[in-house]
Amino acid sequence: MKLLVPVYDLELVGQAAAIARTCPTVAIANPWSGPGLVVGSDWRDAISDLRRAGAQVLRYVDAKQQPGDGPHGKDVKSGRLKTVAELAAEARIWNLASADGWFWDDATADTWGRVNEVRGKLPGLHFINPGSGVAASPPWASAVVIWEADGFGKKSPCKFEALAPARCASMALGCGDVVAAVKIARKRQHGYFYATELRDGGNVYDRLPAKISRLAQLIRES
Repeated sequence: MKLLVPVYDLELVGQAAAIARTCPTVAIANPWSGPGLVVGSDWRDAISDLRRAGAQVLRYVDAKQQPGDGPHGKDVKSGRLKTVAELAAEARIWNLASADGWFWDDATADTWGRVNEVRGKLPGLHFINPGSGVAASPPWASAVVIWEADGFGKKSPCKFEALAPARCASMALGCGDVVAAVKIARKRQHGYFYATELRDGGNVYDRLPAKISRLAQLIRES
């Protein structure tokens, strides 16, 4: 099992890099609900630092345009699927930064065809986050986030989890017991895991969890 770490602020890079030196880590780089208008040298350097520390780094792309998200979100009244051209444009911006793969957020089943058209030209890992458990996954997905919410472990596993647990990633939000959460993820044979005491909401990824070192230790020993 590997630690999945959302790095959504440059201030988190040093801490995430330190953790990556102690534990197998996959970091999600997300400057501005995607790459923004350009990936600056600060973020390119940050990704290089994470990779030098041993982390695999995924470039974040939202498969849907949400109100207020990113440089174009101010004109969006409600969430909509991004076009293939929009996804490809973000990928071109991101390609200025060397990394290990891609993290496709809000990648529900209705986005998979469009993501796949772009993904076929992008080497590396491809994680998808549909926002909830799924019954199936596209064959090209390296991993699927099947949980990103409070209450991890309180519901029965989804169908995909039973089919391919090693390709499953869970992000346990509002987690008060890291030891118990890692034990559940290990029992379910998940390939990737993250837990934070911060509850689900707009600020949940503003900082790394207070017990990130303990979480890394538990995952390293799993």
